[in-house]
Amino acid sequence: MSDWINHENTNHRINGLNEDGTQMPHTEHDASRNCPFCLVPAASPMHVASHLHRVASFALPRSGGDEDMPDGSKQSDQAEVRTRESQLSEVTLSNGTGSESGNDLSRSDAEHVSSFSFKDLRKIGTGNDTELSNVHSFLGALDAGSSFDSAIFHTIPDDGSQSKGQSGEATASDVPKEASDGNAEPPIDDNRTGKDKGPGEIPAPYDATDDALALRDALGQADVNTKTLIQVLPHRTHAEILELRKRYKDYVKVHGKGVNIAKHINIKLNNSTLAKACYATAVGRWESESYWASHYCTNSSYHRLLIESLFGRSNSEIRYIKESFKGRRYDSYASLEKCMKGELKAGKFRTAVLLALKEGRQSENDPIDPELVTSDVQGLRSALRKGDGDAMAMIHIIVRRSDSHLREVLRAYKRLYEQNFPLEIVRKFQNVVGELLAHILNGAINRPMRDALLLHEALWDSPSDNEWSILLISRLVRLHWEPQHLVKVKAQYYRRYDHPLEDAIAGEILPSSVGSEWGEFCIQLLRSSEMHAVKA
Repeated sequence: MSDWINHENTNHRINGLNEDGTQMPHTEHDASRNCPFCLVPAASPMHVASHLHRVASFALPRSGGDEDMPDGSKQSDQAEVRTRESQLSEVTLSNGTGSESGNDLSRSDAEHVSSFSFKDLRKIGTGNDTELSNVHSFLGALDAGSSFDSAIFHTIPDDGSQSKGQSGEATASDVPKEASDGNAEPPIDDNRTGKDKGPGEIPAPYDATDDALALRDALGQADVNTKTLIQVLPHRTHAEILELRKRYKDYVKVHGKGVNIAKHINIKLNNSTLAKACYATAVGRWESESYWASHYCTNSSYHRLLIESLFGRSNSEIRYIKESFKGRRYDSYASLEKCMKGELKAGKFRTAVLLALKEGRQSENDPIDPELVTSDVQGLRSALRKGDGDAMAMIHIIVRRSDSHLREVLRAYKRLYEQNFPLEIVRKFQNVVGELLAHILNGAINRPMRDALLLHEALWDSPSDNEWSILLISRLVRLHWEPQHLVKVKAQYYRRYDHPLEDAIAGEILPSSVGSEWGEFCIQLLRSSEMHAVKA
């Protein structure tokens, strides 16, 4: 501590002359600087030294607990400071003056013991000195357990509050919070979750008991309480849905066997449009994909459901979908592969589906191979230039390559031939093969934009009411399993069509006589991203 006092005397004292020409008192300190610890203005050196002492006390090792001392007393768990600087508590401060010379701090009683605590600091100094009262207030806040985050940084302005209206981009007043940045996550509304979570706080584990009991009561009525279904199911993550299904079986049993909540919903709602939306959500992420894929087995016009369920997927995702299908035993088919082999006509589309199910797609973690990129560019160019186009050659390249590799291929193709390859495919193959190849390539180029276009198509361009509703539900349920991706899709939709996706659904579905309930379910699926984008 004596070194600190010498430093103060040397560097932070005002050495000047009074008006009468005499030397200014050496004890007067420079009032132009603030305390580096608590920001008190005009801090005296002894004020700063008091903070240093407190820091030193916490840096020293503490005893393992209260131990009996030789004299029969208890040893405090506060560290014992056995240095000459510990005698700071004996120094009297009065507006920066008093006995604070180096001799007082370096006297021979070096073994004087002082237990340094908040009480010691509060004893230092008397009177109504402003800086001392500020010190006492600061220490009082610490003693009460208040955090440095709230005590010190409470008044710091948030940089995110600055307006971006000077740029040519849409401002916060023009775009919904989710849409302000296609790659940014919106602020999470804690009021929606019912929990007051601090920054970085890990959310509590999901307890499905309340939801399971609420759904049991809703489905147990003669007239199903659909409001409960709409309030619960759209806001559950995949992991939470699995937990909810287990808990529901604990409370709802028939002949001692737990009831499958998804099947229970489908029976009670009589296979309605709302039933399809609830069912696809209640079975979870992967089984919902096998559910949509199975629709092709009953109606070949649903080929888009099959394409969107299986193509552009990673190998692990395909495996999860296949495993979930295997447990369902659709129409006596033991596996998804057998179902597709039995239901799809021999041809290029069937070949592409079975190729995707082989789990042979290139990994996104694989480094880009320039030689393979060059080979694929040449192969695609050759296939495209054939009379009717060599669709099989394109399928074997595009279906098995990763998104990152395909992006490099498309860049190289455009650079060499000055053509947009996906557009050329659509022109060449105006059939289901062209659709599946374009779906994969568009996902590699800009997946959020592709999915925003698919939602718009489901809302406005579908040929029949039944197909329209199933396409829209399948796409929204799929997006809601990936909340961060859903945030980007909503932002892209707003930028392209100049209105929020929720408003488009509300305007198109809710006014219809049969669409109010399943339309509200779809809107809640979209709003789920506000709760779960950070968790994902």
